Amino acid sequence: MGTVTGCLTIREFEVITGIVVLSVGAVIKTAYYNYEDFLDDSFFSVPSLLIAIGAIVIIVSFFGCCGSVKENHCMVITFSVFLIFIFILELSAGIAGYVLKNNAEQFIVDKLEETMNKYNNSTEITKAWDELQTEMTCCGIHSASDWSPKAPTTTTPPTNASQAPTLNLPMSCCSPVNGMWGSVNCTEDSPNLYTVGCLNKLGLFAKEHAVTLGGVGIGIAFLQGYVGQEADTTLEQLLRHKWNLGGMQEGTVEQLNTTSALANYATEAGYRMIN
Repeated sequence: MGTVTGCLTIREFEVITGIVVLSVGAVIKTAYYNYEDFLDDSFFSVPSLLIAIGAIVIIVSFFGCCGSVKENHCMVITFSVFLIFIFILELSAGIAGYVLKNNAEQFIVDKLEETMNKYNNSTEITKAWDELQTEMTCCGIHSASDWSPKAPTTTTPPTNASQAPTLNLPMSCCSPVNGMWGSVNCTEDSPNLYTVGCLNKLGLFAKEHAVTLGGVGIGIAFLQGYVGQEADTTLEQLLRHKWNLGGMQEGTVEQLNTTSALANYATEAGYRMIN
């Protein structure tokens, strides 16, 4: 009975890891969704994959628990095979997260350039850019000068002939000024101008979340692989003790041995992929 209890505890742990994977995917997808106008579809595919994997782990672990309680070798073996596929999916999601991190800036700069050209033509894009610059305290793609060809009124006349014209910028490029009366302009000479480009800020934001996706995917994959292997070994010992390795029962134990070997192989293959 203690062995069955141990198996159930392990299955419960796997349910918890499934919830963790699903939650991380959902949280990061929501965070990315706030900047969907500037992010490529690949930024949403990886967290969506983690959400799907987490849901699968929760469902499959339920059958693993049932198999452990009923000591049903068919359900246990099916669960173990599913664990191998889940391990591969989680490993793939983790690797995709790190690949996304390496390509994040290129994906983002293309979307920033595309949407900046529509700033004056789309209310939705105008709002998205203003929110991005206000929330991340940034201006332009690389710097405020990126707005030069897009500004509807490109310059403010100089106060004297020796001065160069001043570039007018979206108001979201400058921090709010408290206590200011009348009209306020945001220009490249404004003391409250945001000097950092949005590619730097949004790129850092996307990379940090991509690393989290990669770490959770790979970390949980190996953790579940190890724990799943321990569960199979524990249940195998229970079956050996109960059936005394007789007749058909011996064949059943051999099936469990084969499944454990497959799990070990998948785990070792994952290590080789990472290294």
